Amino acid sequence: MRDKRAAGGFPRRTPIHKVRPDALLWSRDMLGLCARVTVVGSARLLVENHTGLLELTDTRIRLNTGCGPIAIAGEGLRLCDARPRAAIVSGAIHRIDLPREGGDCAP
Repeated sequence: MRDKRAAGGFPRRTPIHKVRPDALLWSRDMLGLCARVTVVGSARLLVENHTGLLELTDTRIRLNTGCGPIAIAGEGLRLCDARPRAAIVSGAIHRIDLPREGGDCAP
């Protein structure tokens, strides 16, 4: 006997135990558990999903995340916009230190 949903044009549901583990890797980022860093050239940086500011000078900015601190080094750095979950940094960005892989953000 055929499944009524399949006969009506609806796809069958895949049992959860048959879902590939790599199909769920994006979920930690989408849930806000890990930071997302977007660099635009060498003068602007967007950090999403941060949990707070740790250090702020004109040569170094550190933001805390669920995976560990992100450190931005450069010259003339300033925090253009800081919201509870996103921050924009501008200035001459020379280096970005990200948390080590395999920490709390490892899938």
